[in-house]
Amino acid sequence: VTAAHCVLSDVFNETTKRYDPFVEFDVSVSNVDGVSGVNKVFQARLVGYDQICDVAVLKIDGLTNQQYLRWGKSRQTPIGSRVFVLGNPAGVDEDSFASGSVRDNK
Repeated sequence: VTAAHCVLSDVFNETTKRYDPFVEFDVSVSNVDGVSGVNKVFQARLVGYDQICDVAVLKIDGLTNQQYLRWGKSRQTPIGSRVFVLGNPAGVDEDSFASGSVRDNK
């Protein structure tokens, strides 16, 4: 899962009134095969995205036996739960990490 703005090109499609998405990506995955610190690059493809909610789902082919997050229901997330955000805001060369708490699960 990533932000939709990370998968959208700068080409505005007049027919759909949206920015065209990229279709394929190279994705770096850490902790491959349970070995901490090991990174590998895999090919991923766009499964879907929502530009308004700014969320996109990628499918990484070739990963086996990996732990992953399952989809949940936000309304079942307890208020006060810890959340973490990783990113590269505005495309700068520095990755950012932030943490916080769920204030509203609606």
